[in-house]
Amino acid sequence: MEYLLHIGIMLCIYIILVLSTNLTVGMANLLTMCQATFYGNSAYISTGYGGERRTDGIIN
Repeated sequence: MEYLLHIGIMLCIYIILVLSTNLTVGMANLLTMCQATFYGNSAYISTGYGGERRTDGIIN
């Protein structure tokens, strides 16, 4: 069940990214790197600033 929840959350994140990109590039005709930067920074921070993962929830 935890796996399906993870897949559902990742699916929702990708849907939000696709819709925001469609809005800026498709509707407004603007090219932006904000979505990629925000997503990349969020991924980097969520891994604990590139450090090792700990099971007790404390970031190194």
